[in-house]
Amino acid sequence: MSHTQNTHTTCASARRPFIGCAIGKASAVLAAGLLLSGCTTRIADFTITSTKNMDLENNPTYKVEPRRVVGEDICHFILGIPTGISNFKTATDRAIEKYPDCVGLSNVVISWRGWSAILYAQGGYIVEGDPIVRVKTTPEAKK
Repeated sequence: MSHTQNTHTTCASARRPFIGCAIGKASAVLAAGLLLSGCTTRIADFTITSTKNMDLENNPTYKVEPRRVVGEDICHFILGIPTGISNFKTATDRAIEKYPDCVGLSNVVISWRGWSAILYAQGGYIVEGDPIVRVKTTPEAKK
């Protein structure tokens, strides 16, 4: 009696031919992609923005530093219920506070970033810009 062997590769868990297993894996990856999704949306571009008082009347000198700073205000969602409210003023404040003596930002980009899983999500504003720094002048420099 002759013994024949099955030469088809099978998926161990489903005992299906290999093509069916690949389709099942592709479906699982697609489903995970739909359930775990996220995106970033560019909302606005500003030449200059600030949430701090800038003294323009008494002729102070400001300079723009060539280093980008980023501030975020992110809120969490649990079962679709937000745990707070994010706004771009807070994100702007956090970006300004990252650089010493910074009073504003130049070349500003404001974005919204969010992602979600099945039971948990995050979303909020991201503010990125070049710090505007008030140049400290000494009494001797004014003479």
